[in-house]
Amino acid sequence: MLLDCETPPNREEFLLKHPPEVQNQLRELLDQAVSLLTSGGAAPASEGEIYGAYRLIREIGAGGMGAVWEAEEVSIGRRVALKFLSPHIVHSEEALRRFRNEARITARLEHPAIVTVFAVDVEAKRPFIAQELVENGRNWADYLETLEGRRELPVDFFHQVVQKLFPVVEALAKVHQAGVIHRDIKPNNLLWTPDNRLMVADFGLAYWDEAKRKPATEVLAGTPDYVSPEQISRSGRELDARSDIFSFGATLYETLTLTRPFGRGTRDQILRRVAREDPAEPRKIQPRVPRDLAVICMKCLEKIPQRRYPTMGELAGDLRRFLNHEPIRARPAGPVYKATKWMKRRPAAALFLIALPLLSGLLTWNLSQWDEVAKQRQADRFAQADRHLVQGYLDLNRSDLEYTKSALAEFNRAMEILPSLEGVMGVAQALYRLEGAESAHHFLKSQATLEEQYPDFQRIRVSVLRVLGEKEAAEDLLISLPTPSSSVGWFLEGSRLVTEGKLMESERGKVAHRLALGAFHKACLASEAPRPLYYFHAATTMVHLREPTEIAEAIVAGLRTHWPDQWFSEEHVGFALLGSGQLQEAEQAFRNAIKAAPERPWPWVSLGAVLNNLGRHQEAIQAYQQAIKINPNIAESYSNMGTAFLDWGKPEEALFGYRKALEIEPKYARAYHGLGFALAKVDCHEEAIDAYLAAIQLKRENALAHSHLGVSLTRLQRFPEAIQAFHTAMRLDFRLSEAYVNLGKVFIQIHEYDEAIAILRWGIQVDPLNVSAYINLAEALNLVGSFEEAIKICRKAIELDSNRAPVYDILGNAFDELGNTDQAIEAYRKAIEVDPEYASSYFNLGVTYSRLGWHETAIEYYRKSIAHGGLVAKSITGIGVVLLNLNRVDEACEAFRQAIYIDASLSEAHFHLGAALWELGDTIAALGAYEEAVLVDPNNAEAYYVLSLAAAELNLKKKAFSACLRAIDLNPKEIRYQLNYGIFLYNYHEYEQALTCLERAQGIKDIEPNHAALMEQIINLCNEGILLKRHIQASAASPDSVVKYEEAFQLALAADQMKIPNEEVTALWNRGQALAVEAGVELDSIPGVWDNASAVELNNAAWGFVDPEKPSIETGVKRGLAYAQAAVAKQPDEPMYRDTLAWALVASGYPEVALRESKKALELAAEENKGKFQEYLEQLTKRIREQEVEEEPNSTEDE
Repeated sequence: MLLDCETPPNREEFLLKHPPEVQNQLRELLDQAVSLLTSGGAAPASEGEIYGAYRLIREIGAGGMGAVWEAEEVSIGRRVALKFLSPHIVHSEEALRRFRNEARITARLEHPAIVTVFAVDVEAKRPFIAQELVENGRNWADYLETLEGRRELPVDFFHQVVQKLFPVVEALAKVHQAGVIHRDIKPNNLLWTPDNRLMVADFGLAYWDEAKRKPATEVLAGTPDYVSPEQISRSGRELDARSDIFSFGATLYETLTLTRPFGRGTRDQILRRVAREDPAEPRKIQPRVPRDLAVICMKCLEKIPQRRYPTMGELAGDLRRFLNHEPIRARPAGPVYKATKWMKRRPAAALFLIALPLLSGLLTWNLSQWDEVAKQRQADRFAQADRHLVQGYLDLNRSDLEYTKSALAEFNRAMEILPSLEGVMGVAQALYRLEGAESAHHFLKSQATLEEQYPDFQRIRVSVLRVLGEKEAAEDLLISLPTPSSSVGWFLEGSRLVTEGKLMESERGKVAHRLALGAFHKACLASEAPRPLYYFHAATTMVHLREPTEIAEAIVAGLRTHWPDQWFSEEHVGFALLGSGQLQEAEQAFRNAIKAAPERPWPWVSLGAVLNNLGRHQEAIQAYQQAIKINPNIAESYSNMGTAFLDWGKPEEALFGYRKALEIEPKYARAYHGLGFALAKVDCHEEAIDAYLAAIQLKRENALAHSHLGVSLTRLQRFPEAIQAFHTAMRLDFRLSEAYVNLGKVFIQIHEYDEAIAILRWGIQVDPLNVSAYINLAEALNLVGSFEEAIKICRKAIELDSNRAPVYDILGNAFDELGNTDQAIEAYRKAIEVDPEYASSYFNLGVTYSRLGWHETAIEYYRKSIAHGGLVAKSITGIGVVLLNLNRVDEACEAFRQAIYIDASLSEAHFHLGAALWELGDTIAALGAYEEAVLVDPNNAEAYYVLSLAAAELNLKKKAFSACLRAIDLNPKEIRYQLNYGIFLYNYHEYEQALTCLERAQGIKDIEPNHAALMEQIINLCNEGILLKRHIQASAASPDSVVKYEEAFQLALAADQMKIPNEEVTALWNRGQALAVEAGVELDSIPGVWDNASAVELNNAAWGFVDPEKPSIETGVKRGLAYAQAAVAKQPDEPMYRDTLAWALVASGYPEVALRESKKALELAAEENKGKFQEYLEQLTKRIREQEVEEEPNSTEDE
C-alpha cells in the first residue's frame, strides 16, 4: 500500500514512525518489494547458461535466500558450487551486505573442514559466490534423521560421532582465531564430503572484528533451536566464541540423544526455553551416553557464557581426552549450583524447604547419639578388614604362588569381616593367578548381593571377561558403565586398566597404565580417609609405566605423611621413585625399608632392581642373594638375579638363576623369556626357541618375546618362521621398533633388499630415534646401489649417536663404492677410533688397501681383524686374495682352504679357491670349488659366471649353459654374462641362438668399447657359421659336387660338430673316403686333414661316435677312432683324450690297445683326479670282459 500511493512518503520518515526493534525488518521488506517491482524478478537460471567464468550444470539446492548450482569453471574444467542470491532480495541492501560478508569471511579462512571460496561477483545481475563443491549433498541433520526410531545404536556410536565432529570443533577454533563468529552452527550447516568428512558451511550470518561485531540489538540471527541465550537477549553486549560453543553444544546434544535440547514448539516457545530453562541431562534420555561426554555437552549449554568453555580449543582438548580415554577437565554442576538455579526458578518452594530442617532437628537429636555408637563399630570393622586387604595386596604384588595363596587367605578374611568391592577384586585376581579365569568368573557369580548394591562391581566383571578372552563382551559392558563417582570406583577402574595394560604389552598398554595411575590417584584424592591400598597401587603402577610424572611427588608425600617409618610405606616410596626415574632416591627408600624390616626379603629384591638399573650389577646380585638367604623359595629373586648377570655380560651364570626360578615356579613367563635370551647369548638357539615358545604360551601377547624368538630363528636361518615371529611382534606392539630392525636384517640376509628398505623406513617412522634402524637402512641402501642416500642416512644416524662404529663402517662402504677412497679410509678409521675392537672396519681397510695394491698393509689389517675375533674366515680369504695377486698361488690356496674349514658357508672363499686352482691349471678342481660357491650362496651371480667358464673348458655343455643362464637371471644387466652366453652358443655352433642373444645384449646401456668390439666380432662369425652350415647341408644333399677328399673330410667334421643329421655327415664322410681311394691315398697319411680342428673339437666329435651309453655306435666307429687319434696327436698329454681313444679302440675291436691307452690316461691324470680315471679304467675293463663273453668261438681267429 505504501508504494501504491500517488505521492508516497519519504522512506526514512516512514521508518522513523515505527519502533527501533522493527525498523531493520521493515527496511529489508521494503528493499525486497522494490526489487520485485523494479526488476520484475530476474530470469531463473538454466542448465548450460554461462555466468562469468562458469557454466551451470544442475541445481543442487534452493532456499529463501537463494539457490545453489553445480557448475564448471570453463577455463580449467574444475567443478564448483555457485551460490546465487534470490531474485526477490537481490536489491536488498541487508541481503547484499550479508552476501558480501559471507564471501569475505569465508575467503579468508583456510582449513580442511571449511568450505573454500574461489570467487565472488556481487555486481552481476544475480550475485553469486563460487565455492568448493561438496558433492555428497547430505548434511549432519540428514544423518541424524536416519538414526531416529532405531532401537539400538551401534556399540561404539558415541566415540564415532565425536570423532566425526572433532574436525568441526578444530575448524571453528581456527575461525575464532581469525576473529570470526559463525552465529549459525547447526546440523544443517555441517556438510558431508564424499569421503565421509564433515565441513562447516554457510557463513552468511557470521561477522568478524574488522566489521566491528554488531551487538545483539539487531534482528535475531540464527535458528531458534541452536542460538545462544545472549543472541536472544539482544542486551547490547558483543557476542564472542562462547556463543558458537553453545550452538555446537545444542548440535552435540541432539546427536547424543536424537532429540533437540529445548524441545519442539513455536519460535517464541523455543526461544523462551533457551533463555530460561536447562535441557534434561543427556543420560536421562539416552542412558548409554558416556558420563564424561554428557558433562562436556552440558558445559557447552551453560546459560552464563563464563561457565562454558572459554574457547573452542579448550572444548577440543576435552573431546580429545574423551577419545583417548583420559580424564576430562570439565566437572559436572555441583548440588549447590543446581540448587541455586532451582531456587531462582521456584522461590516459594525454596522457602518451605529451608524451614523444614528446623522443625525436624529436635526430633533427630536423641537418635544421633545411637548413630555415633554404630558408626564407631563400623569403623572398627572397616579398619580390621582393611588391614587384611593391605596384607593381601602386598602378597599379591609378589609373583610367587605361595604368596598368592597367602594373599587369597587374607582377602577371604577381609570379606568375612566386612564384604567390599576391594575384597572381591583381590579374591578374583588371586583365583585367576592360582586357578585360571574360569575360577575367578565363577566366584563373581557368588557375589550377587554386592553386585546389586554397587554398580562399580561391573568393573571387576569387565576385568575377568578380558582375561577370559571375551573382549567384545567386556567392551560392551564397559561402554554401559558410568564414570566412577567414588574412591572405590576409581580404585576398581585403575585395577581394570592395569589388567588391560598387562594384556596389551604394547604402546597401548602403556597408555592403559598411564590412565590407571590417574585413576588410582583420583581414588587417593576421593577417599575420606587415607588408605594405603590406593597409594600402593599408584606406586606399583609407576614401575610398569617407567616415566616421570607429577603424581609421583604426591604419592611419595602421601605415603610418608600417613605411614611414616613403615617398611611397606618406604618400599612403595621406592617403587614410585623408581618408576619416575629417580633411581638414587629410590635406592635410599629401599634401604630405609630394609632398615625398618631387615627380616623381610622383598625390600632386598626391590633394592636389587634399582641397583641393576644404576648399572651396579654386582651389588644387585648381592642384594638378590641376601633375599634368597632370607627366603630361598622366591622365584623372583632368582629370575632377577639372572637378569643382573645378563646385564653384567655373564649369560652362563644367568642360566642358573632363570632355571632355579622355573624350578620354584614352573609357570613363570618372565623367567622363560629371560632363559631364552640367556641361551641365545651363548648361541644355544634351539633351546632358546623352546624357552621363548614357553614364555609365549604363558603370555601370548608378549610382543618382545615374539621379537626375540625371531632373532633366534634368524640365527638358525629359519627365515620364514623368523619373518612370521617379527610380524606377530609388530602386530601386538606396532611401536616395538626393534622388531622392524630385526625383520629388516632378515630381508637383507635373504637378499630381499627392497623389502628390507621398506620395513626399516617404517621402523624409523615408528621410532625416529632408533639408531639401529638408520644403520641397517643405510646398509640395505648400499646393497641396492643407492650410495648417496646411504651416506645421508649414515649422517643422520651419527647426529643421533656419534659413538656407533657400524655406522662409520657402512659410511665407508658407501664412499668406497662411489670411488671416494680417501673418505672411505677416513670413515673406517673413525669406526676403529670409536670402537678399537670393531673387526669389520679392520677388514674393510684390508679390502681397500688390497684394491689399491698396498699388499703388505692390506695383510696387516686383515690380521688385525682376525686378532679382534671378527670376520675371521673373511679376513683369511682376504689374505688369500692378496697372496693370489702376488702370484703366491699355493699359499693362496692354503689360505682359502683354511677359511673354508672355519666357515664352509663362506661363498667367496670357495669362489677364490676356484680362481687359484684354475691358475694352477686344475680346471676340474676349480669347477668343484665354483660349484660349492653357488651351493652355499645361490644368489652369487659372479660365481655362476666363472662356473660356466670352467664347465665350458671341460666341455660340460649343459652345466656351462645352465650356469651362465643363472648368472644372467641374477644380473641381466651384466654385459659379460650375456656376451659369454653368446660365445658358448657360437662355440657349440648354435649360430642362430647366439645371434639372437647378442643382438639382445646390444640393448644394454654403457657397454665398454672392448666388449662392444668383441660382440661385433662374434656376430660376424655367427653369420659366417650360418652360411657354412647351409653350405654343408647343400653339399651333403649333393655329394658329387665335392671334388676334393680334404674338403669332404673337413665338411664332415664340421657337420659332426654342428650336430647336423648323421645321414648327411655319413654322406660327406663316404664321399671323402671314395675320393681318397680314387687318389690312391691312405687315410692316416693324409696331411692337414685335421689341421683346422682343435683337440677339444676332435675329442668331442669322437666321443659322439664311441660313447658306450649309446644304443648303437657301429655306424660311426671308424670316424670316432680317426677323430680320437687326431685329438691325441694334437695334445698327447691330455688324459681325457687318451680315455676317449681307449673307448674308440674298444668299439673298433682292439681291447688290448684300449687297456694300454686307458692306463696311460691314468698315469697322466693329476693326483686329485686319479680316482676318477681309475673308475674309467675299471669301467673299460668291465666292458671288455662283457664283449668277450658275447663273442662267438671263431672270433679269436677273425681277430
